[in-house]
Amino acid sequence: MDQPGGAPTGESVRYPLNLERVLGLTFSLLRFRWRGFVAVSLAVGLPVFVLVALLQVAIGDDLARFQQAQLDIAEGRPVSLGELVPLSALAVTFLAITVAGVGGYLTQAAVIALAAGTYAAKPATIRYAFAATARHWLALIAAAAVMFVVLFATLFVGGFAGVGLFLTTLGGGPGAFGGLLAIVTAGALVIFLTVRWSLVAQVVMLEDLPAVAALRRSWRLVAGSSWRMLGYTILFAIMVGGIGLLVDTFSTAFLGTGLRLVSGQLVFEPVPYVVGTLISAVVSLALAPISIIGFTMLYFDLRHRRGEPPLPSLPEEQLQPDL
Repeated sequence: MDQPGGAPTGESVRYPLNLERVLGLTFSLLRFRWRGFVAVSLAVGLPVFVLVALLQVAIGDDLARFQQAQLDIAEGRPVSLGELVPLSALAVTFLAITVAGVGGYLTQAAVIALAAGTYAAKPATIRYAFAATARHWLALIAAAAVMFVVLFATLFVGGFAGVGLFLTTLGGGPGAFGGLLAIVTAGALVIFLTVRWSLVAQVVMLEDLPAVAALRRSWRLVAGSSWRMLGYTILFAIMVGGIGLLVDTFSTAFLGTGLRLVSGQLVFEPVPYVVGTLISAVVSLALAPISIIGFTMLYFDLRHRRGEPPLPSLPEEQLQPDL
């Protein structure tokens, strides 16, 4: 780690980065400080997963009734509107999704701080990562809120228009095609916006920009490399998500989903649900640094491709020795 701006092994880094170099740097950093990355990810993310699990337990019976209503409808039995649309459960679910989204973004920010500091051969510690995240939490949450509103509005408008066109023609004719086109267009636009804003957290943490400026900066950095960034997004999703899906499959096979059929009625069982959720959470959080570090390396690369120094000026805080 004696060479600033290089791999922690001391080897030089040649820009621009290709796939081999991006993955090589990602796993080199991860091997060099894996305990720190996992500790940071778990320390920030695990309490969030616990809170989300408890929120889901609070509405477990409502979710069981909702699933039972689906079965009753399939079998031709009448159901009440409250069973079919559990408003309290929907509100708590929205709260859980919001908490999970904020927690995930803060986890990402802490890992970015540790990855950038390690890459720059600075004394980046776990405390350094927490302190950096604490300094930028407002800008991070504001940026996440803006992205959520824009993406949700895009999906809502496209989906509403698509379903409306489809229903007006009863599933046939040009209206149905227009409805399908509206839905596909909205989905494609969401993917495009997500890719162009994929480096917002890196910009906030490493360039100290506020939310809207960070969104614009990420947009400009990714310009001209959208397809490349989309490819890396898919690659990291397969690498990290594939392992997570495998763990979820085994967890569900042994613990179940938290719903059990008793005398023809679905019953929510909180213990298997919470245990399975926590197992999945630990695995997901332990793997999360892979993609976060990878996108941080891509951020350095895109700075270089724009004629800028790959590494921005990082603060010189020297905190306690790492864990």
